[in-house]
Parts: sequence; C-alpha cells; structure tokens
Amino acid sequence: MEPGAHVVENVHERSYELTFFCDEEGYAEVDSERKDVREGITLMLRCGIPHLVVNAGDTPLKMHWVIFPRDQEDWIYGIRSTPHSGRADAHTL
Repeated sequence: MEPGAHVVENVHERSYELTFFCDEEGYAEVDSERKDVREGITLMLRCGIPHLVVNAGDTPLKMHWVIFPRDQEDWIYGIRSTPHSGRADAHTL
C-alpha cells in the first residue's frame, strides 16, 4: 500500500481476518481504537469488528491478509510451535 494510502473501514460479518505486517509502519483502527503496526505485527480481527489500515510511513506498507470462516477460530488460536517438536501444537497456548 503506497504512503498515505488506506484501506477503508470495513466489517466482516461471517469471517475472521488475520493481517500480517511485513514492512514499514502505519496504524490500524480496530473498533475505533488506534493500534500502531510495523513489521512483525499480526492482527486477528473477529467477525463484526469495524477496522481500517493506514500507511503512515514514507515507503509502501506490505502486508498479507488471511480470511477464514468463523468456525476456525479455535484452530487458529491453537497454532503454536514448540521449541522441541518443531511442529504446531494445538493443545498448549
């Protein structure tokens, strides 16, 4: 997303959204609360939550979106790498 550009406020009624920020800095507004974002930040947005993203930096803001059905929330929260197994472990958070 180019400097100064933004994703207009939107709401997903039947899906969740994961947003992975890969580069630069900006901010998101999630349910009217401002959250600074930068490389390495991930947002998980539940169904029905209004949100937007703004590139407040001087270079393009790179991010990836993953949209998934609301019945997959427990599975997403359960993904975690453990230092010894090297694989996802859905039973520990």
